[in-house]
Amino acid sequence: MRIRFLGLAHVKEGKADPKVAEMMKVSCRTVQNWINKFVDEGIEGLKDKNVGGKKPFFPKDREEELRDLIVELQSKMKGGRLIGTDIKKIVEDKF
Repeated sequence: MRIRFLGLAHVKEGKADPKVAEMMKVSCRTVQNWINKFVDEGIEGLKDKNVGGKKPFFPKDREEELRDLIVELQSKMKGGRLIGTDIKKIVEDKF
């Protein structure tokens, strides 16, 4: 957000969009988007929005259960340690 505010401050001082874009190391279109969002939504428009992404593979509400199980199994081992393939097998078998 600091970069967006700084860019808008340069625009407010009268610098042209292409010059601001060059100074901020972004495209001219990006500066125009910042201006439009600020005009339409105010400061809230400049904040990063959570746009989602890929859904997590493992349910968040079961993470603690898995963590406890891994710690328990690790403490029962007589040497060595759990590795990724072990944990993958646990997830496939129990969850």
